Amino acid sequence: YTSYYPISNDRYIVIHPTSGMSSKNYSYYQDIIDFLYDEANKAGFDIIQIGEEKDTPLSKCINLQGKTNIHQTCFILKNASFFIGNDSFSTHVSSAFGVPLVSLYSVIQPEVAGPYWNNGKQFAIMAPLEGKKPKYSAEDPDRTIDKIKPEEILKKISIKMFYFIK
Repeated sequence: YTSYYPISNDRYIVIHPTSGMSSKNYSYYQDIIDFLYDEANKAGFDIIQIGEEKDTPLSKCINLQGKTNIHQTCFILKNASFFIGNDSFSTHVSSAFGVPLVSLYSVIQPEVAGPYWNNGKQFAIMAPLEGKKPKYSAEDPDRTIDKIKPEEILKKISIKMFYFIK
């Protein structure tokens, strides 16, 4: 269930740049935010970062890391206009609430790990495996996820995506 958490703007994009597995954590989310911020701001959207208190904060985001419990996080995700993240709890919750999203995958394929409740507004981007099998591992010294180009992500989050935003 969800539990209310006060957000000053009802138009916001949520980013959750981390996961319990370091192999799923994309290194270039700040680049995504830097490109997205001005357009989102002009359209009246805030960008909210969720995650654990120990996670590195991204600039240009409202930092809610470690400030919410699981039910408040679900409230924030349920009411988000858009979600950006990797294969994690937040992707699946956002998907369950029908929130438009872009989710990144690397060591586990999206066909295996979601977003499960895809309603046509959820887009999964898989890192190129270059003929290799997925590792299904918490560690990835090759940083497969970082082979996803920021431009590819931004293309999915393009102005066309604002069509889906409530």
